[in-house]
Amino acid sequence: MRPLFATLPGVSAPPPFGGNQRTIVVMLDPDKLRQYQISPEEAIAAVGKATLVMPSGNMWTGNVERIARTNAALGGNLSELLATPIRPVSGTTVFLRDIGTIENGTDLVTAYAHVNGKRTVYIPVTKRSDASTLSVINASKQQSRTSRRWSRRCRCEPRIRSVAVRHQLHRGLVIEGLLGAALTGLMVLIFLRDWRSALIVVANIPFALLAAVVFLWAAGQTINIMTLGGLALAVGVLVDEATVEIENIHTQMLPVSHAHGPW
Repeated sequence: MRPLFATLPGVSAPPPFGGNQRTIVVMLDPDKLRQYQISPEEAIAAVGKATLVMPSGNMWTGNVERIARTNAALGGNLSELLATPIRPVSGTTVFLRDIGTIENGTDLVTAYAHVNGKRTVYIPVTKRSDASTLSVINASKQQSRTSRRWSRRCRCEPRIRSVAVRHQLHRGLVIEGLLGAALTGLMVLIFLRDWRSALIVVANIPFALLAAVVFLWAAGQTINIMTLGGLALAVGVLVDEATVEIENIHTQMLPVSHAHGPW
């Protein structure tokens, strides 16, 4: 499952944890080692050489030259590894079965993952520093749906924790921006009694935020906590500046309107 997420643009997928990693455990008998005068390092080196996948040369098949390789990777039968020769002693060959045993095991579990009180395997999916949080979330959700159809032996449940950006975008920026524009326009309409000035104030805030987003895109910036925080702070500045500018324009234009009649 990890390669499916690690190949997404802007996504970093560290190794999963919470599961039991399979390990082939070789138990060496100290008495047998002393009897055959074999050190543990020799046994470890022999086991390592017996499970190698390495090229062994080229082979011609008709007019085709093929690359041949030796595949000594351990299969499902653990008894094959017991036939690994260690080294000859007194004219006889000592095998791994003569000095130890082998069995399936697991690595030491250092982390647990629980979902609703049940053990599970957790794959953290994080974004890189130059990636957009919203793009990473959307791509991860799409990949989660694809992985459910691809893997029928496991149950994949995405847990989206990076909801702060979406919450800040919808609640802190969009809703607050519209609310600030509406209230500012209402106050201008009540005190200045000019619907055109109120309309200018209401349209100024969303157009200014839209222009800021366009400049962010042109500069190669992404939507994240820092940029959203700056846009959210800009809403308050826009409300103050729009009110002050409209009030100042209305004050400067007021003598002209009295002199030349209504607009």
